[in-house]
Amino acid sequence: MKLLYILVLLLGLTYAEFERFNFNQDVVARGTVYVNTTIYYPQNNTEGPVISVYNEPIIYVLDGPNQRMFLGSDGTGFRWVLPNGTFIILFGNSFKRTDFTYADQIKNYKFAFSTDNKDQKFMGKVLDSDSCQEKIAVDIEIKRYRNRSEKILQKTFQQYFPVSAPNISPYCTLTNAIIEFDDDFDSTSRRDSFFVLPPQFYAENIHLVPNYCDFIYPTPNACGI
Repeated sequence: MKLLYILVLLLGLTYAEFERFNFNQDVVARGTVYVNTTIYYPQNNTEGPVISVYNEPIIYVLDGPNQRMFLGSDGTGFRWVLPNGTFIILFGNSFKRTDFTYADQIKNYKFAFSTDNKDQKFMGKVLDSDSCQEKIAVDIEIKRYRNRSEKILQKTFQQYFPVSAPNISPYCTLTNAIIEFDDDFDSTSRRDSFFVLPPQFYAENIHLVPNYCDFIYPTPNACGI
């Protein structure tokens, strides 16, 4: 019994040393997203040929005090994660997620734990606004300052996307993305202009917008998700 107590105590101390990632910040960040997408074969867990490689500017806005987040680029689309849900524009199509809010984003990113003794690198598998029921692998690097402020330097993630199109056999893709942020973070200007939703997301139109998870991850799908 004494040995069991010691083991439990050691496990508790080890767990306590890991700091969780704090997603609830207040910043406007600009950078570049690098995306590499390959065919993925879930039957034998192997990757096939690369089908897409690109990079482009991206804007990332965290407004913790008002519980809202914006992520936008022409290729990866636009996402508003708000207190009442998530609203997405992807390849010109509009989607909604009423089951995933800003509070959910904060809660799930707490499963990204620090991997170094300076608490500047975080890694884990988390549920994200885009991932529905499938956890994505994330790797986040931040910089801390003596006044306890911090900023994100880089975010890397992997995510599976099933693809289905007319006259094409369904297949699965694996997207690897790296977002590298510029040094000139803005933590003082107003955020409101980033959170003006397009008209299709207004209350009188939202019933016409399809559910993101039902559309992107139908059951069954080629990724087996």
